[in-house]
Amino acid sequence: MRRFRGTDLDERPACARERRPNGVLEPFKAYLNVRFTEAQGQVSGTRLFLEIQARGYPGSRQVVRKHLAALRSGTAEPVRVDIPSPRKITSWIMRPRETLTESQAERALQVPLACPDITRACDLALPWSSGVVEGHENRVKTLKRAMYGRDTMTVDANDETCDQQLPLPPKPVLPDIAAARSRGPADVVEAHWQSLRLSWQWRHAVHQIRSPGRPYPGIVPLLEAAAAQPRLRRLYPFTSHFALLFSSSTSYPWSVLGGSIEPLYNGRFEVRRRSPFAVIGEVETAEEAVALVLELLPTGPEPVITASAGEHV
Repeated sequence: MRRFRGTDLDERPACARERRPNGVLEPFKAYLNVRFTEAQGQVSGTRLFLEIQARGYPGSRQVVRKHLAALRSGTAEPVRVDIPSPRKITSWIMRPRETLTESQAERALQVPLACPDITRACDLALPWSSGVVEGHENRVKTLKRAMYGRDTMTVDANDETCDQQLPLPPKPVLPDIAAARSRGPADVVEAHWQSLRLSWQWRHAVHQIRSPGRPYPGIVPLLEAAAAQPRLRRLYPFTSHFALLFSSSTSYPWSVLGGSIEPLYNGRFEVRRRSPFAVIGEVETAEEAVALVLELLPTGPEPVITASAGEHV
């Protein structure tokens, strides 16, 4: 009342009209921002309007379009939320999403949008975000094995001669990634597809010799099924342990698109969406898993493959 006490009567309705839409849209901005980021801006205002209308949004379509225009121009204000205590945030990001209540999942979604530092902390909880650290760790382990004459995996840790007695297949000749980088990102993508397929085929063959009868995740048929899809074949593939991911950049930091596929030891495949993180499902075959990831890829033009600093475009 004090704010409008000195305002002319003709101006009061206009002020109310200007302020009301923002308040109506505020509870739905977090959802709109996530959907906009997930689709990389390739989503219509009408579609998002219908989505939040189904969630209870009572406002007009024009307010939604105005907010999307601000997102595209980079002038949108960050979503204002009350930041919970660090203990609560830690418990949310460290627990599996399916164990959170609906209200906790909603708050966990809003908090990273309001604080970039928390976004980076949330990313550390994802299975593919620690790839650089894991890579250095694996490199150190490889050096240690080489120093002790154990540059390959063993069958029996107590038998140091078992590797020498097994007729292991020769290591494959991999494509020259350095030469591919000198030719451009498209050649890097193709060379890395070939390298992954040859490497994992060799590892699978070695596993069958060293541990006959023991299960092995179906990474080999997964790579074959993914390589057969033109949209995935244009992206840069990489693996984190056995999980297969697809990036529009050919070097770190990765720009992961869609989601990831992890072959399980029971012969099935688990598909996960990256943003917002969710387990999409568990399927029987590699072809079914690839089909689910294709549905998660953004619609519209094919993504531009980003080259690293040492590549020619």
